[in-house]
Amino acid sequence: MDKLETIPSEKWPLLRELYERDWPQNVLPYYLLDNIIRWNGIDSKFVSENIEVKCLNGDFTDGTFYFLQDNDLFFYSLENGDKKKLARLLELVIGTRDFFWTNYTYKRDLQTLDKVVELKSWTKTFVESTKFYFMPREKALSLDTSLSIPENFSVKPLSNKDLEFAHSLYPYRDEVTLQFFQMLHKFNKNLGLYKSDNLLSWCLLHQPNSFTALQTHDTFQRKGFGTIVLRNLAKSLATEGKDSFAIIVDGNEKSSQLFTKEGFDCIDEVYNIKIEPKIDKIKKK
Repeated sequence: MDKLETIPSEKWPLLRELYERDWPQNVLPYYLLDNIIRWNGIDSKFVSENIEVKCLNGDFTDGTFYFLQDNDLFFYSLENGDKKKLARLLELVIGTRDFFWTNYTYKRDLQTLDKVVELKSWTKTFVESTKFYFMPREKALSLDTSLSIPENFSVKPLSNKDLEFAHSLYPYRDEVTLQFFQMLHKFNKNLGLYKSDNLLSWCLLHQPNSFTALQTHDTFQRKGFGTIVLRNLAKSLATEGKDSFAIIVDGNEKSSQLFTKEGFDCIDEVYNIKIEPKIDKIKKK
């Protein structure tokens, strides 16, 4: 009988190495695993209590695994063809929560997800299509970060207080996003542009290390401040040997133009999807 088995943390580097192939096709699972390995070194108690990394029957030789934190589900596989193993993995995990947000789902895995959702009598209640923008570290190293910054301006990581300020202006904030921001702030790199001690523009990095919440205070928009933050963050990552990338919601032309102008290439389509049981299934219970 098939079962879900935890992948021990000491084997996460082996799983990560599988995703080095066909670069940059597998950027998302590679950096998701790279981050969780690093997070585990910072606070193993948090990781063990809040995050699941599992595979089917203890076998991840084809890269098939999922990462689950609360209701955030990331799943990836190097399977070819009909991806039966990935489908079976999803069959077993769907139903262990009341709902899931399947985050950063590659277009190539949508058909598998759709089949399992239908098989489990679940449904997609929200679908957000995005474009995946990527800049290799070699290119980011050549970015010009010497843009003219007025006196008393500086680029530096956000303080805890300023993180709360950034969250207060985040247009998609809800009752859980502050806690999420605090987690990203604790584990991942972030940068803000300051005038004296006042935060003007900022950016965080998501679980898989993608740029997120890139925002400039309304009063200071259209001054190139977001570009300063983007360039400095990308170059900082590159000095650590890391690539830069972001997902941009379809229709967000402002962000698409910014990342394109700075030299990012659109290389894939990625989806964020909410799935939950069909209403008639809930009623039968």
